[in-house]
Amino acid sequence: LCEILEAFLEETPRQLDAIKQGLMKSDAALLRRAAHTIKGAVRYFGANQAFDLALRLETLGQNGELSQAAAVAEELQRELARITPLFQARLGAKEPAVT
Repeated sequence: LCEILEAFLEETPRQLDAIKQGLMKSDAALLRRAAHTIKGAVRYFGANQAFDLALRLETLGQNGELSQAAAVAEELQRELARITPLFQARLGAKEPAVT
């Protein structure tokens, strides 16, 4: 679980940057792919609100409906900012390896 959390914490900022780039460039496919990646990761951890927001953003990208995407992206970013410290705390509490 800790390795998955580490991968999530490392990859999520890149995906958020991709979402921003997708919005700035009106690149619906880039937006969709990044939202899809985040959606899969947060689903694994049971972060339902983040999952729902990522799904909504993915759908907007898939349908090329970028007019609402910026607001949803901001909500997703806020939710990820809320849950990320919880994941970081979990990593900080991991037990040392037994040798």
